[in-house]
Amino acid sequence: MQDIKIVIPSRERASWLAKRVTSTLRYTTHLRPTLFVRSDDSQLERYKALALEYNAALELQDVEGCFGVSQAYDQIINTAIDQGYTYLIVLDDDMHFKMPNKPGLKPMYKRCSPEELTRQLELFAYSSCYEMPAGCLLPIMRRNLSTKAVLSFGAPLMWCYNFYLPHFAAHPEHRFYKGREIEAHCDLNLALHLLTEGYLTYYYTQLLIPCDRDNPGGCSTYRDAKVRLDSVNYLLEHYPRTFCKPFIDNIGTETISVSYKKAFNAEKFCEQFKHPRVQSFCNSRLAKMTRLYGEAFNVSS
Repeated sequence: MQDIKIVIPSRERASWLAKRVTSTLRYTTHLRPTLFVRSDDSQLERYKALALEYNAALELQDVEGCFGVSQAYDQIINTAIDQGYTYLIVLDDDMHFKMPNKPGLKPMYKRCSPEELTRQLELFAYSSCYEMPAGCLLPIMRRNLSTKAVLSFGAPLMWCYNFYLPHFAAHPEHRFYKGREIEAHCDLNLALHLLTEGYLTYYYTQLLIPCDRDNPGGCSTYRDAKVRLDSVNYLLEHYPRTFCKPFIDNIGTETISVSYKKAFNAEKFCEQFKHPRVQSFCNSRLAKMTRLYGEAFNVSS
């Protein structure tokens, strides 16, 4: 994995992470990840101890003028580009990882061994390319996709990301930070930015992650109701209602519904990449990754 950098950003919850039975650091310690923390974090000394315990490098965020996570993500991307990596995987700090079991075996989704997780993250990274420069892992709530294909095209970006860095080096405009007003949905905005400009995004469907919310620290340190509403309004102002619509959720909060497949500009894709049809590219990419997955885990296609 010499061409892949794995980064775990975290904020104000080192003590909580240290008490957890499962955490991203525990699962990825054999991969020598990078722990990315704000230089002014009140639990910085505890983070230093965690980095030492789990064989992680520690990188500190330059926090001058930085509000939320979007500028942290951008610093992570830019640093990885400067360091010469081709692929960047950014993982939430409170993850555990499951994969589909072989047909007929129980449970249907099993915890990944260290060796399996290594290979899964390699496949996650290598799925990306110039035409498809960003993707995410599959939240457990979307697990039905894991039974259909190794990749699902036209996806949001959430929780755990992969970036094809040659693309992001060539396109500095493709970044998370677009002002404080998009902070709560900076990842969804980046997905829409890419899709509407004719670049694909994807789910890697064979590595599943939890989708728990409201853990202590992290984005909860700044993401209040106003921050969330500002981000909803930003998306509604910048994207057509044909694929970006407001709605009220089951607890009465104004939020947004996005159709990422409708947002994808297929005409621009074909024009800039000289592909006669989007489906031809998708079929080719899917065939390649299905073959690599089968070879890695002895699964017939």
